[in-house]
Order: sequence, then C-alpha cells, then structure tokens
Amino acid sequence: AEVSLTQNGRTTTDSDTGFVPLINYQFAWRFAPDFSLYSEGDALGAPQGYAVDIAGALQWHLTDNFALRLGYRLLDGGADTDSVYT
Repeated sequence: AEVSLTQNGRTTTDSDTGFVPLINYQFAWRFAPDFSLYSEGDALGAPQGYAVDIAGALQWHLTDNFALRLGYRLLDGGADTDSVYT
C-alpha cells in the first residue's frame, strides 16, 4: 500500500508494498434437498502479521441455480509494525 499527501507544493509518501499469499478453502454440504451448509475463506499468518476472511452460512436452495444464504462473515487482520494507517 502507498499513502501520499501533497499540500502547498510539498509531497510526502509512505509505502509498504509486499506480496501476501492467502490460503483459500470452500466447503459445501447439502444435507437436505433444499438446504446446505456453506463455508468459504481466505487466511494466512506470518511473523509480519495475519489476514482472515471467513464465512459460514445456511443456504436455502429455491431452484437449482438460485439460493438464499444466511450466515456470518469475519474479516480481520493485523500487522506487527509501529505505524498503522487505516
């Protein structure tokens, strides 16, 4: 990421660009003709920090191509650094 600020002809930049691979998973279990449990996520931890984006839901299949999903999603992350800009 890069943050830049320009004011009155002066510019300052703080960049912290890097490659962050995430592990992805998907899970679906159709336990009844009209209902299934569904979960998906991306996550990974490293000494520099971590990232988590996971979801779990109950799906109601109205047709073969359309379903309603009710669930919970968690999006979290952190970095081991002295300066954090959010």
